Amino acid sequence: MWETRMDNATLAGVVATMISFLALIVSSVQLLYQYYTNVSLNALGARNCNEIVKGPWAKFTRRRWRWSELRSETIFESPFLFMNSASNHDREPLPLQDIWYIDGSQKSYEETRTPLPEDLSPAYETAPTLIHQGVNIEATWVLLLRTLQSTEQESTRWNETRRSFGNYEKPLPLETRPLAVGVQVQ
Repeated sequence: MWETRMDNATLAGVVATMISFLALIVSSVQLLYQYYTNVSLNALGARNCNEIVKGPWAKFTRRRWRWSELRSETIFESPFLFMNSASNHDREPLPLQDIWYIDGSQKSYEETRTPLPEDLSPAYETAPTLIHQGVNIEATWVLLLRTLQSTEQESTRWNETRRSFGNYEKPLPLETRPLAVGVQVQ
């Protein structure tokens, strides 16, 4: 008949199998935890690249999977702002990128991907000087672009008004200005 006793080798094999199975479960849980932690951190990065935060720049955000790290990576574009002569055709300081100069025109708003003033939410119109902290707050460089555009627009309007009241010279066209605010994509 069958004996129900196990010899020492069989008992050691069963115990080793149970310990190995327990180690597999623990390491699988750790791997899943690490994966979901990375995904949620990347989700935070993706939330910081949405239209509320970056305005029209958000359309140029994408995610790429990195197999070597088992996570997704958020890739986005942001403006590189600099002062230069508007006649700069050398594409400096970023040689491979087009240069857009801020002049407050509709075309300039579109080129520099600046949200129009009428797209502002009431919170920004009523309290522009408040410092907001938290998630999904407009990027400071979006506010800077909008401010530069509106400043150029107001300056042009002021020059036109001044010329209508007196015999003042017409302001220099943008292309001949010694200094202008340039924007490149990085």
